[in-house]
Amino acid sequence: MAGDASETELAVFAQQLRCSRERADRIRQGIIYSGWEENLRKVKTYKGVREALISLKKAGLKIAALSDFPIGRKLQFFGLNGLFDVTLGYPETHRLKPHPKPFLLMAEKLGVLPEEILYIGNKFHYDVRGAENAGMRGALIGPVTRHVPQGVTNYVNFQDLANRILFEVKK
Repeated sequence: MAGDASETELAVFAQQLRCSRERADRIRQGIIYSGWEENLRKVKTYKGVREALISLKKAGLKIAALSDFPIGRKLQFFGLNGLFDVTLGYPETHRLKPHPKPFLLMAEKLGVLPEEILYIGNKFHYDVRGAENAGMRGALIGPVTRHVPQGVTNYVNFQDLANRILFEVKK
């Protein structure tokens, strides 16, 4: 499954660059995979994210990570490896957000129905709309100063997220 998406990605990339598949693959590896990992090493995670995820896991909730980039060692760099029940990234999903396919695959891997999932992301169009297109509830995480469309839940930070979700679970 992943090989098919990867091969399609490579074919399109080679066509766009007007070069051989071999050259396109070397460029892809250097920029997207190796290069992306180098940049990820420099990224700091949001304050409280690890603690929030641990508290949600302790409450018995399933947690997944869905990315438009290869997951690779991303979670390891962020100090979050081992906290997720499911991790998915492109090309395993065959599509990018907001297409419903990655979200539906995530639900399938979690073993739950899409309507049982609250998907939280930092991009309205890709994360919230993508989740909603797959039958999930979508929410944003980000500063209170951000524009949040009416009717969309916004968690200010990860402590707020954990507190509010755990409050709802206890009801």
